[in-house]
Amino acid sequence: MRKAQTIRSMATAAAIALMAIVPALGENVPFAEAPVPHPGQVDSGITASLGDLMGFVQMRHIKLWYAAKAKNWGLADYELGQLEDTLSRAATRYINIPVELVIKAGKPLGDMRDAAKAKDVQKFLRSYDELTDACNACHTAGGVGFIRIHQPAGSPYSDQAY
Repeated sequence: MRKAQTIRSMATAAAIALMAIVPALGENVPFAEAPVPHPGQVDSGITASLGDLMGFVQMRHIKLWYAAKAKNWGLADYELGQLEDTLSRAATRYINIPVELVIKAGKPLGDMRDAAKAKDVQKFLRSYDELTDACNACHTAGGVGFIRIHQPAGSPYSDQAY
């Protein structure tokens, strides 16, 4: 099982890198228009902006911190999966970000997954800080270095038990 999760983390990092290559080179690639879905089908034509996706990343970043502090490893694992998915989607909207900075987020995500499986709070939180550093490096490279994230001081999700 651990090998499968490691492979998933590596695949996620590779997907993020591949999706970021064209935008990272400065190419503005238009998105194809999606067909209008039939009732009951997913509307793939709805796309979120990079800022919207980063809002979801921030939410998951906060929840990961509190899940680890509470040793709620099921929630941590769930949020890691959601974070990997959201980062993969966000990578399609990066422009002029060096690919190596995008890839840099893959290692701490995999390390957090391993730490959650081992129920190792300290390793999880060290990896969390590495992810935070990778995010801030991307923000700086993208010209939005004024967006600096850090360990949360309070949860905006007072309605969720961690």
